[in-house]
Amino acid sequence: MNTSRPDANPAIVCPNREGRHRSDPSAANFNFRGNAYQALGKYEESLRNYDEAIRLDPKSTIYLENRGNSYRLMGRWDEAFADYNKAIELEPKSAARYNGRGDAYYYKPDYELAEADYTKAIELDPKNGLYWENRAITRRLLRNVEAAFAD
Repeated sequence: MNTSRPDANPAIVCPNREGRHRSDPSAANFNFRGNAYQALGKYEESLRNYDEAIRLDPKSTIYLENRGNSYRLMGRWDEAFADYNKAIELEPKSAARYNGRGDAYYYKPDYELAEADYTKAIELDPKNGLYWENRAITRRLLRNVEAAFAD
């Protein structure tokens, strides 16, 4: 089997509308496959699939964030933050993109920058409880207990 191509593993495919599995060269399918490889801890394979998804749809902020997550899980921080920053540049009003980058800062760990991104996510989507929870946890780690309780 040719494993140099992102679509080489026929076991990881996306179901079509009828629920049958088939190989699909769409950006969404490469993203799906990247997610599957990422969940399996096969980060190099996930990167190859995310690269192809981004090549096919370079303005997809979700694909960029997903690839950034694989880089983060590999400890490749510069590449991870390049993807997160590009996603925010393309979609500056997306609370989810700020939350994603905040998660990366949290795991790096850089709690001050994580708190700033979670705060921006809350400003953009104040009804999302996850963003409040993330900021509260981060504030607790920063020993800002009063602010954490306020969240």
